Amino acid sequence: MAYINGTVLDANPGPALHALMAPALTTAGFTLVDTVVISTRTHKVWKSPAASNVQNLDWYLDIGYTTTGAGTIALVAFEMFDPATDLGYRGPYTASSAVIDPATGSRYGAAGFALETNWLPNAGTAGIQTSLTTTAFAYWVSATADRVILMCGGAPTVVMYAGFYSPDPLYAAKAGGLIYPLYAGKAAAGSSSTQSAALTRVPPLTGGMNWQTTVETSFSTASLPQLPGSSTAAYPFVAVPVPVLGTNAVTLGRWGFLRDVYGVPSSGVIRGDTATIGGAGYVLASTSGSSNSLAFKAV
Repeated sequence: MAYINGTVLDANPGPALHALMAPALTTAGFTLVDTVVISTRTHKVWKSPAASNVQNLDWYLDIGYTTTGAGTIALVAFEMFDPATDLGYRGPYTASSAVIDPATGSRYGAAGFALETNWLPNAGTAGIQTSLTTTAFAYWVSATADRVILMCGGAPTVVMYAGFYSPDPLYAAKAGGLIYPLYAGKAAAGSSSTQSAALTRVPPLTGGMNWQTTVETSFSTASLPQLPGSSTAAYPFVAVPVPVLGTNAVTLGRWGFLRDVYGVPSSGVIRGDTATIGGAGYVLASTSGSSNSLAFKAV
């Protein structure tokens, strides 16, 4: 695992932030396999080899950012990427189509597409991106071969997550050999992040899916001990694993949980505060309007 944090002050914050992330990704076991420039955005594509991660499956991380000046950054997960053609395969999909390829449980199956076409984010799914400014901003990055988490920019209650989620055992049994639990999206404590998140495949479903995914981090805090806004807090509080849920005309159930991310009842927590969960260090997003924060593993 690699964890870094600091401050970016640069006229071109996207490439500056990626340059800071690159050594942490290498430490975590990723290899840079391609650089793709599409209009005003640059995509750096990294590979996590099967032998390095918990699922024993290759996956690819696309870090897409505005090349020049202020803009946005996004983390996107793909099951496959071809550096020779710059095409991504079985990426996160969040449009309204109910079509599912039965051979893979994914939207487009064996077909590959350019990074800013059918995959999230594209022009219609900007919600997964986080804004970057040319004024100073803080960043926090937690990287393992299984997932990459980024907190930065203009949304203090939000974290970005790309990589494997931990599949619910009931779902894993249903998906069988087709399971490939890749997720890309944002999560914000206190509310559901519908349509700001997506999966790459949804076996055993073969139809009727509108591809909206929810990260549910809202829960009642009325009777739960809260974590105060202090990096030295030492009394017990409640940490709740963050589930990845399926939404549709009817509820599709729980796919699994984000890895190393918890919802924490909180009061006055400021982004960058820390806490100990299960004996490990975690960094927190700011308290949201409903008195919750997100915490992700930092060591």
